[in-house]
Amino acid sequence: MSTSHSVFSALEVNYSIPLFLVGIVYIFIVCVQLIFDEKLAKWGFTLSKQEMEVDENLPNFFSAVKLNDADWIVNENKHLRE
Repeated sequence: MSTSHSVFSALEVNYSIPLFLVGIVYIFIVCVQLIFDEKLAKWGFTLSKQEMEVDENLPNFFSAVKLNDADWIVNENKHLRE
């Protein structure tokens, strides 16, 4: 019994083409990451496994802002939450 499936039926344009293209792009990206890992890390195109620690030496919010401005911002935040 013939199923009408062949190698050439995979090349037909139908509803499965978007998923096929996404799969091809994903496989390409994974292969590039595996092959060129050192170069990509050197150029900064890798995901960092370290957590970034940012210390901007900023003062406390209430000491940096005038008291009436701080009250206005806190009340506005309270109003928006309600």
